[in-house]
Amino acid sequence: YKISGSGNITSQSIKPGKKINTGQVCLLECSSNKNTSTIKLNWMKLSEIIKYCNFNDFEGNPEGVLVNSIEYDSRKVTKNSLFAAIKGFKTDGHLFIEAAVNNGASAVVIEETDEKIDECLRKNNIVKIKVENSRKSMAVISDLFYGYPSKKLKLIGVTGTKGKTSTTFFLKK
Repeated sequence: YKISGSGNITSQSIKPGKKINTGQVCLLECSSNKNTSTIKLNWMKLSEIIKYCNFNDFEGNPEGVLVNSIEYDSRKVTKNSLFAAIKGFKTDGHLFIEAAVNNGASAVVIEETDEKIDECLRKNNIVKIKVENSRKSMAVISDLFYGYPSKKLKLIGVTGTKGKTSTTFFLKK
């Protein structure tokens, strides 16, 4: 088995049944199988995310904190998720920070805070990253976390009054 990850997790070969540990977090437990397979794990150190994104306004210690997913829905948060509290048209993600923490978030990205939120984060040793725009910050974090997928896109714009459908049809072929 070969484990490859993004960020600071390096590729390692492991034997079936061996647990892979990074810090205190178990990444994977393999089962025995005669066939070789490759599994890609997305894990990144929070300190690297903060450094790359130039986040200067944060509280808590990001060293040793691993992030395995980025979520904006508190119901989808699992252990070691980074939760981005986004203000929406119908509701505000800041109302669900406590739920995200209870579901296992290791860090939260927020636009605003209050004493109740601060107390919850301090009590649970969660890193708080304060930003001007949570939605934009989540996009930047996701770009880094998922290996800059936008750089792999090929984009063509077709403009004009006539012939756009025909032109795109020919380009597709």
